[in-house]
Order: sequence, then C-alpha cells, then structure tokens
Amino acid sequence: MQYTSHRLRSQEKKLNKKLVRTVILILVGTIAAFQIGLPVLAKIVVGLSFLRKDKGITEQSAVSLLFPPALNSLPEATNSAMIIVSGVTDKNSSIVISVNGEEEKSASDNEGQFEFRGVRLQEGENTIEAYLEKEGKRSSSAGLNIIYKKKPPEITINEPENGRKFFGEDKTVIIRGTTENNARLSVNEQP
Repeated sequence: MQYTSHRLRSQEKKLNKKLVRTVILILVGTIAAFQIGLPVLAKIVVGLSFLRKDKGITEQSAVSLLFPPALNSLPEATNSAMIIVSGVTDKNSSIVISVNGEEEKSASDNEGQFEFRGVRLQEGENTIEAYLEKEGKRSSSAGLNIIYKKKPPEITINEPENGRKFFGEDKTVIIRGTTENNARLSVNEQP
C-alpha cells in the first residue's frame, strides 16, 4: 500500500507541475498576443485599407465643446425698462441672448467681450439667457433672472428724523422704517 500511495503522490506532483507550466504558458501567450499581436494586426488592417478601390479620404471634424458665455452680474431688480447685458466668451464668436424667448444676435470682439445695449425688459420677472453659436451648433445657456418694476418700492423712514445731522462720535447710525414685502434695501450699496 505504501508503494501505491507513493506512486500516486509522484503522479500528483507531475500533474501539478504540468498545470503550473500550462497556466504560465497561457499567461505568457496572452501577454504576447496583446503586446505583439494587436499592433501587428492593426498594421495589417491599415495596410489592407490602402488596397481598397475607394481611396477617398474621409475627414471627420473634431467635435469641439461649446461653453456658454459668462454674463456680467446684473441687479436682481431694477426700475429701468432698458438694461445693458454684457459678458465674455470665445474671441470673435457669435452670441445670442434671449430675453423672455425673444432672441438678439451679436458678436464678441478680439478679447471675447460682448455687449447688448438697450435690452428691453417686461414688467415683472424676466429671464435672460445667453448662448454661444459656432458652426451651426449652440452651447448650453448661461442665464439669470431680473425683476423690472416701473415704480420703486415704497419706503418709510421712521428713524432718524429727516434733516438730522451727525457729528463727532455719531459714526454709527441706526435706521428704522418699513418697506414692501420682499424688498431688499441697501445704503451706499451696503445691505
């Protein structure tokens, strides 16, 4: 019995060695196929493409990404029906702005600056979007909203009383009063 088990162990070792050699050969063969075979196959395909009857060169235009123009900031609300919309984008490009769905076209200058003067707003909230147009394609939009109100919000100042003068140590002034709901106030452009 001992002889049989020794014989079995010997055969098992031989089989394990063959298995390891086979796995190593498969791995080396796979790596060689990718390292040598694919480049050779690519060269063969390119070489055969020159033998085709149709020798016309097909040209594909690279798809370029179109980024929306960057709009300069505008106030959230105004009492002026006409505003200037400006910003920056690609140099010498076609720009489209849409105010509540109505479009206007212009072009950016050599530095990429653009400006739309006399943009008319409607009473209430207005949506302004800007697009870059190139080769018949349009970028996504850069947009903002601005509220146009013909008359300014009503404001009543209760404190300090009208005409009061401040001197010396009166560096801080407290202002109290009332205005319309949702109105934002600023003094010397400070909220």
